[in-house]
Amino acid sequence: MSYNSQAVAAYKETKVKTASQGSLILMLYTEGIKHINFAIEKMNVPKIPAKDIEKINNHILKAQDVITELMASLDLDAGGEIAKNVLSIYSYFNQQLLTANLKKD
Repeated sequence: MSYNSQAVAAYKETKVKTASQGSLILMLYTEGIKHINFAIEKMNVPKIPAKDIEKINNHILKAQDVITELMASLDLDAGGEIAKNVLSIYSYFNQQLLTANLKKD
């Protein structure tokens, strides 16, 4: 690993470790959207090349990991009905991503 990539990795690690809870949630959303957009970009062709199938799968799995992390971050006791509704939305997103990954659509 080069010095530049080590510095970037150290910066990112520090950014995550020192971020507020709200900032961490925003980072997760940003990362999830990024992976979903990458997957859509690779699927948005008439015929998906074989070399892109694994890339699409990996991007969707990473987006699902982000959603799972968001689900785990919910405090259902403190959040009450709103947290339960958000959990339902996250579950729906995960189901839609699973379907998109299976159908590549």
